[in-house]
Amino acid sequence: MFDTSLRDAVTAISQIIHDFSDPSDAIFEKAIDDIDSRTFLSVKYFIELLRNEGAKFKLVEDNNEIELDEAKVERAYQRVERTEVTESEDQIAGTLVGVMPVARRFEFNLGGTEEIISGPIDARLSADFLERIENDEQFIGRAWRASVRVRNVRRPDGREKIEYILTGLIHPE
Repeated sequence: MFDTSLRDAVTAISQIIHDFSDPSDAIFEKAIDDIDSRTFLSVKYFIELLRNEGAKFKLVEDNNEIELDEAKVERAYQRVERTEVTESEDQIAGTLVGVMPVARRFEFNLGGTEEIISGPIDARLSADFLERIENDEQFIGRAWRASVRVRNVRRPDGREKIEYILTGLIHPE
């Protein structure tokens, strides 16, 4: 069977639902580490709907079957009710310390501090970095204003993880 965007989306979301209901906390935590706030809210709403209606869920694909009985729905529900994923846009000033364009990672020294933040580079920006490196444009070690998407995940046990996603670089004025 041919892969389509819809098929890819169904596969991805079914894996998320499975991971949210998995008995392993580690699998759940890995899933929330990789999810954006919009997707999280959609999955949370779906799981709340399943629970509130006393429904079960079964999805059968070619070689994959995911089934959520009442216990799995309840486990997923308890987790999403105690988890929060938020995102906001921000601009920060500082020095770009390093970039790994193929791995899409960056390090940035916040201006006026010794704090270094790191995180993924937005996919659209990664191609731009590669082009700059190929053209020998110097941008490492220079002062920049960086546009970042700040992603905050609050886990059920109260721990928080903040991730910075580099979305743009602007020469300081």
